[in-house]
Amino acid sequence: MISDINILLILKSLSDHAHLLVSIIIKEKFIQEIKQTIIKNSKEEKELAKELRNKICNINITNNLNSDTLEYVTQEFATIIEDLWNKYFKLINITK
Repeated sequence: MISDINILLILKSLSDHAHLLVSIIIKEKFIQEIKQTIIKNSKEEKELAKELRNKICNINITNNLNSDTLEYVTQEFATIIEDLWNKYFKLINITK
C-alpha cells in the first residue's frame, strides 16, 4: 500500500516580500511479502531430510541406465522434492 501525504506550508513574513511556498511530499511505503521456507534445525527440516532419504532409496534404478530410465529417475526425484516441500514448508511474512 502506497499513500502520498502532501504538506503545504506557507511561510509569511512580516515584510513586504513574496510569500514562501514549500510543498513536502511524504510517501508511506509498506511492502509485505509472503515466502515459503523451512526453518533451519526445525522439526520439519529433520523430518523432510529423513523422508527424502527414504524416498530416494526407494526409487527404482536399474543397472543399465538409458535415456528412458534416466528421464523416469529424474522425474521421480523432482516429484519427491516437490511433494516433500509442499508437505513441510511454512509461510513467513516479511515486511519491508
